[in-house]
Amino acid sequence: MINLDSVSENASNRSTSAPRPWVRFWARSFDVYTFGIAVGILWALIDAESLDHVNNTLLSILLTFSWLFVEGACLAIFGTTLGKWLLKITILNHQGQKLTPAQAFQRSRLVWWRGTGLGIGIPKLIACILGHSRLVREGITTWDRDMGNTIVHGEISWWRGLVVGFALVLTFAFSVYGYFL
Repeated sequence: MINLDSVSENASNRSTSAPRPWVRFWARSFDVYTFGIAVGILWALIDAESLDHVNNTLLSILLTFSWLFVEGACLAIFGTTLGKWLLKITILNHQGQKLTPAQAFQRSRLVWWRGTGLGIGIPKLIACILGHSRLVREGITTWDRDMGNTIVHGEISWWRGLVVGFALVLTFAFSVYGYFL
């Protein structure tokens, strides 16, 4: 369980000066892959045969749409997600506090729409490219700018980076394995 006091304490010791689009990308990727694996395992336990009959584009849209609610709940309850926590990313509202439930769900919805292009192939690629360029150019994404959020990054130690890198490779490999299984 994520300790909210340590999130707040860590947020006060972090720097918001430079945008870190790749750290944010890897945190989101870890979250989405982990969520997809969990849903896939649960689905396989319930009805494994039906997985062969699902349209992959529709499944991608449904997974990213479902993640919107899970991410919103995590941000509202814990102030972070597992991937953001691992990569020491904290999201604060315009008052410098953890997002309220309404703010968390609003941000997740905006990220789903503007940041991940609804999880659909080409629109997703375009949304990621546009989000990356705006973050590098302006230092903030449109969804965080519009909501007045601040993204706080902590220093990632080499061992934490190694663990997260290994976890990302493992979750990606597991996702690919599950896709072709």
